[in-house]
Amino acid sequence: MKKSNYSRWILGVRGFYETYSIDIKIPNSDIVVFINYGLMSPEDIYDPSFQLWGFVCYKNEPQKNFGIKETFKISDGVFAKDADFVRIKNSSFKEDKANGVIKGENHSIKWNVLIKDWRKNQLYPFDFLYNMKYPQSKTVTPVLKGLFDGEIEIDSVKYTLDNAIGSQSHFWGDSRPLRWNWGYANIFENNDETLFESFVSRRKLPISLETPDMSLFVLKNKGKEYKFNMPQSILLNQSDYHIGYWNFKAETLKHKIVGSYQVEYKNLVAIKEKDTVEENMFLHCTPFAKLTIDLYEREVWSFKKINTFVSNNAYVEFVTRYKDPHVNLIIN
Repeated sequence: MKKSNYSRWILGVRGFYETYSIDIKIPNSDIVVFINYGLMSPEDIYDPSFQLWGFVCYKNEPQKNFGIKETFKISDGVFAKDADFVRIKNSSFKEDKANGVIKGENHSIKWNVLIKDWRKNQLYPFDFLYNMKYPQSKTVTPVLKGLFDGEIEIDSVKYTLDNAIGSQSHFWGDSRPLRWNWGYANIFENNDETLFESFVSRRKLPISLETPDMSLFVLKNKGKEYKFNMPQSILLNQSDYHIGYWNFKAETLKHKIVGSYQVEYKNLVAIKEKDTVEENMFLHCTPFAKLTIDLYEREVWSFKKINTFVSNNAYVEFVTRYKDPHVNLIIN
């Protein structure tokens, strides 16, 4: 976990972003809390800044969803290359500990948590890809499923965490894709031993052209890992998506998955961000997507379905350069 969370930004470098993201499901409730520690260094001018933002989603009362964002000068924190410690004003993240506070005009989030008993995932198939210029955006999930102890306070209401389920991810690079979807699930119906993570993206090319989609999938179940992220699999992987749904297929010589994320619009929230070239991006996301995955195993010339996995608490985000008018913007 520690090495996966080493910060990558070099002081003085333009055109770079980096984010540490934490999400926690409040036990015995329909509430999920997200915390993000971020750094943005624009490409055109040297004006780096920290962003600390969070949002809260209520499954059964989506009208209560809200988000808060605060921006700080680079002198207000610590973010050194190859360090395992990030501090933004009075908030910090180090290895398995996170604490801090975000205050907005009408809402506040305060947290002090310890992460334990975690399981990691890596979407890119080879370690060396994380140390090269390409791909230009990197993602790794040091905690795909972990247990959180501590306390979270939402608008002065305190919640005690005791083995609360959550995750922690790390993103960085010099350029965001033109659009992407990212999703994962660490809670499946009647199944405590299944984990899933997925990613699809496309990039801008000259003369208004775009690359084909690149789709990556990793499924873990009962100690077995099904990797649909290797070069021979990527050529066969397929994604069909729009804001609100994502249908996918992936195949290796031995196994195949067919699945989908399905989202009710009322559960989506929108978050406005900037790219390193100062273009607007909009994350349309929810921690309450329905994810269904059928797993197949090859039998001679055909595949036979051997299992079905269902999660009603999957996280998925659809990131575009425009905001869907049906989705409530909670961070601008």
